[in-house]
Amino acid sequence: LQQEYLQSQDEFDQIRLTLAQTLDHEPSYEEVFQEVYNKQSLRHAQNMNWGLYRNTRYKLACLQARTNRLELALRHLIEVSYLDANGAQNLGRAHDPEFVKEFPLFDPKHGTQAPGILTEIADTSKSLGLSEKELEQAFLKVARPMFSSLKLPKSPEDAWAEIANEIPWPES
Repeated sequence: LQQEYLQSQDEFDQIRLTLAQTLDHEPSYEEVFQEVYNKQSLRHAQNMNWGLYRNTRYKLACLQARTNRLELALRHLIEVSYLDANGAQNLGRAHDPEFVKEFPLFDPKHGTQAPGILTEIADTSKSLGLSEKELEQAFLKVARPMFSSLKLPKSPEDAWAEIANEIPWPES
């Protein structure tokens, strides 16, 4: 754990230095962590660790919400929810087709929605003044490219039908 922390600290420091050279100011904590999370997301995707990718995208959503970038926060929360619906797995570069057949990258049978994520989606949508229909449109806009690029088993429309019933919509 200590070694992992030191690697994270080294990554943070390196990114901070790189951003400081690129920007006209000392990068903020949020700017550095946004870059850290984006790099981690890319690494997890390349390694086919979609569960870890999902967790990192959630961290990015939290960071965006903290900095009041609610549209971006909602986009990342939707991404997380759609990955959850598809049962994102961590396979660590498993390229053997037989292995992937037995242990798929995405398995909706293992997909569950985290109540906290759904509450954050509802709260963020409310803060943005979105109706349920507008949230559905936002969900589909984020999920459709993911569906085609990742070849996910559950369509955005099917996932939305399930998720919409689980979102704790605020009382009118």
